[in-house]
Amino acid sequence: DAILIETINIHGEYTRRDNLYFKQFLMADYFDIRGKNEIRDIKHEYLAGEDNLKFMSITYMFKNDHRDSRNYPLMGYYFDAQLKQSGLGITKSKVNISRITTNFRKYHYINSGWYVAAGMYAQAYSTKDIPFYFQDGLGFNRYVRSYEPYVILGQFSGLGKVLLKYQLIKPKIHTLPLIKLEKF
Repeated sequence: DAILIETINIHGEYTRRDNLYFKQFLMADYFDIRGKNEIRDIKHEYLAGEDNLKFMSITYMFKNDHRDSRNYPLMGYYFDAQLKQSGLGITKSKVNISRITTNFRKYHYINSGWYVAAGMYAQAYSTKDIPFYFQDGLGFNRYVRSYEPYVILGQFSGLGKVLLKYQLIKPKIHTLPLIKLEKF
């Protein structure tokens, strides 16, 4: 029996896209987390001191995306922010953790095929004593690639990046003779 934690998660999400660049999300979750006997000794650090943790969370997120390409952007900017409240006081759980996360990236053309990109990521929790189950820091294959064994956890975390790119091959645009519209 190698399973230490069983989690039931019910998730609902509402998405609104006002225009091409701006998107909003409202998410609600219900969690029922059950810890096995092996983690009961560390339940305070891992599951907020409870054997069976039941709580609800609500998350609001918005994205403002003005990049020329999502896969390999060279010009434009991207901004998102997320506010998450875990524990709404509806269940018996004592969980009350707020988290705010923000991410900003700017892409700029310098000259003669050179581009520069800069980005900042930051997150903060409302409390110092965060149970391990709720922690989400730098690493986990998000924002810091290739550092999975060296995940950084804490109440506050931030990251700044600067990237210099050079365009080796210039893209060419070809119009198909079958379809005479510019959109295709």
